[in-house]
Amino acid sequence: MALTKDPFLQAELANWCKDAGIDETHGLMLLNVPVHTEVAEIEEAMEAVKGLGRVQENMETWMDQARLMITECDCSEKEKRRRIVESLKGPALDIIRAVRFSYPEASALQYLEALESTFGSSESGEDLYFKFRLMRQGTGEALSEFLRRMEKTLSKVVEREGLSLRLVDKVRVEQLIRGAVNSDMMLLQLRLRERKNNPPSFLSLLKEIREAEESEAARHRMSAKAKAIHFHENERASTSVIQELKAEIEELRSQISGGEPKTLSTNNARSSALLFVRPDL
Repeated sequence: MALTKDPFLQAELANWCKDAGIDETHGLMLLNVPVHTEVAEIEEAMEAVKGLGRVQENMETWMDQARLMITECDCSEKEKRRRIVESLKGPALDIIRAVRFSYPEASALQYLEALESTFGSSESGEDLYFKFRLMRQGTGEALSEFLRRMEKTLSKVVEREGLSLRLVDKVRVEQLIRGAVNSDMMLLQLRLRERKNNPPSFLSLLKEIREAEESEAARHRMSAKAKAIHFHENERASTSVIQELKAEIEELRSQISGGEPKTLSTNNARSSALLFVRPDL
């Protein structure tokens, strides 16, 4: 069985996934499967693919969690290696076995480095930095969400030595100003342009943005509530006016039908009668 990168076959897979209601990013097309292949053999191959997918499709999340475990866990190095091994299957596990065979004393961090070099992105720090500088806020994307997305890429840039750690805060603010194309008013409110020479840290900046977003959301809610109240007040006022007009119409009808004397002239009375009676015609 073989995997393909042929654009035509990829398009065919995408169309099939769309018709089946499946996310195409989780789809896989296997080619050249022998006719007499047993179902058990296919299932065994798919189990191996699952192991690869666990690292490849969720590589960033998995690596972040593994690094956090290595740095924060008080357990022994042996326990850290065991946890990494137990979380892998298929080709990913084969890589770790190869590392253990060649370097029996390899650390848990070296396990991650081996997986990164095998399944991770081959982009250099400079490439990632250029990619970071091209990031833009998406349509409907909150400024805080854009900042978190930026930070994810910026962390990779620093990891691959594409940027000095001492410049991170300054570069982050610069790119936020450049890339936040849908949040000009909030940027003015935060006065980030004036603070570029003394930029806040990521957590401080995220906190400021979240507070500004919550304040803006509260203003929108209050504005919507005020508009609703104003609408209902106008509606009640309109209802009251209509009821008064109806009462006047009924009074005129009763006067006309009863032949009561009127102080108005005949023409005025006729005009008034026509004015109020006509809607019933």
